[in-house]
Amino acid sequence: MNKKEIIDEIAQAADLTKHQARKALEGFLVAVTDELSQGEIIKLSGFGNFIPKQQAATVRRKFRTGERMEIPARRVVKFRPSQTLSNIINF
Repeated sequence: MNKKEIIDEIAQAADLTKHQARKALEGFLVAVTDELSQGEIIKLSGFGNFIPKQQAATVRRKFRTGERMEIPARRVVKFRPSQTLSNIINF
């Protein structure tokens, strides 16, 4: 499912125009992005949690050459689905 399909689903489910649904989705994405960039956890009851984490720097080897590569530390986002979502998916 892509962004356009999500907008169509939101418009149909919430009885909105596609323009209103697009604005709602874009507002949601901005809010989530802002909070995650500040290190805040996003908790969506019945859906799951988006958790920003710090990933440590690592050293890896290139498969073909064996050359060492240093991968710098970075922040990543982990998603942990709620029990409700897990039950729906695993019916």
